[in-house]
Amino acid sequence: GITNWLAVKMLFDKIPGLIGSGVIRNQFLEIRNSVKMIVLDTFFEPNSMMKYLNDKQDDWLQKLDINTKINEVLKSKAADDIVDKHLNLMMSRPEGMMLSFMGVNVATLKPTILPFIHGLGPTVSSVLSDNVKTSELINPENVRKQVDQLLSAKLEEMTATRVKVLIEHMIRKHLGWLVIWGNVFGAIIGVICEVSSVFK
Repeated sequence: GITNWLAVKMLFDKIPGLIGSGVIRNQFLEIRNSVKMIVLDTFFEPNSMMKYLNDKQDDWLQKLDINTKINEVLKSKAADDIVDKHLNLMMSRPEGMMLSFMGVNVATLKPTILPFIHGLGPTVSSVLSDNVKTSELINPENVRKQVDQLLSAKLEEMTATRVKVLIEHMIRKHLGWLVIWGNVFGAIIGVICEVSSVFK
């Protein structure tokens, strides 16, 4: 039990004269880097990210409700202004002048053209859904690099003391059982040794 307690103590704290003690504090840079690589390799592996993006694409497109958003854009004032601009431009050209001679102007053309434009919404959204791949819009390698940079910046704030406290917080209470069971088994082995020596 004492040796187990000492081993736990040496794991976290530097004990003068004992080589290898304070390993967590001494190796905190390697521990920081290992934590970063575990996160990157476990959660941001490019092939896994690509598969995840492809699997989730339909859900995301459904939640985005592209059809509604495209219809809102097509019926917006900005779209209306674009139609006016292009109709006026067309009317200033020779073909527009010919239409003017026939009594056709922007005011008469616009009500005919707008329903056609508004009706493009479902078709455009369907084409987008079928042809746009989320994995093509989001580059897994770039995401991994950004996460790598973020983790590196955050881990720079992790001093030797903070790494020690973090790991101690996670495993110290569990290592306490190591000491307890060390005492239990030490006692059992001691009793067995003592009994066996009596019967020699």
